[in-house]
Amino acid sequence: IATGKTGANSGTVSITAGGLLTVNAAITTTGANNGAGVGFNGGDVTLTTTAGGITTAAAGDITTSGGTGSSAAGGNAGNVTLKSNNTALDLSGDIVALGGTGSSSGTAGTVTLGSATGANSVGSVTQTAGKITAGSITVFSDSGNVSLNSSTNDANLGAVTTTGGNFTYQDANAVTLNGAIATGKTGANSGTVSITA
Repeated sequence: IATGKTGANSGTVSITAGGLLTVNAAITTTGANNGAGVGFNGGDVTLTTTAGGITTAAAGDITTSGGTGSSAAGGNAGNVTLKSNNTALDLSGDIVALGGTGSSSGTAGTVTLGSATGANSVGSVTQTAGKITAGSITVFSDSGNVSLNSSTNDANLGAVTTTGGNFTYQDANAVTLNGAIATGKTGANSGTVSITA
């Protein structure tokens, strides 16, 4: 799926499924380059399922980066949101949401893996392969462990909730924690937190 257009901001992608949602090919919403000014913006990507989880294959990269500017700023990246109604995510494709280059960089996007309890949440998260390079990662998991353990990840961390599960994150560079990390669950032991940078 590609939504880019020469000389314009990219379109958005929103896919909703009632069972397992599998991404076997690339989703690209990169903003166009601009040889005469500010780079164009990337489009948002939202993947939602009500059951069965979300799987991205190695070839299922998601790229929402901004376009390159000329003597001006790069375009802003689109955001990437995955919601699976408390079912598992298995990530093997790259997720890239970087601001475009230029006289200054555009704003990088946020990768949101669940945003609230219930339908908007995710379950366990496994990063089998690939990397996440973005401005920030936020997580809301209603159950299970969240492991984003690729040594090539590169993003800051926003709010993270795992509801009793463990949270593991590895980054190739420095990491800034911009939100609270909570792993507690009523009537149960709390999960652990491991961050490596």
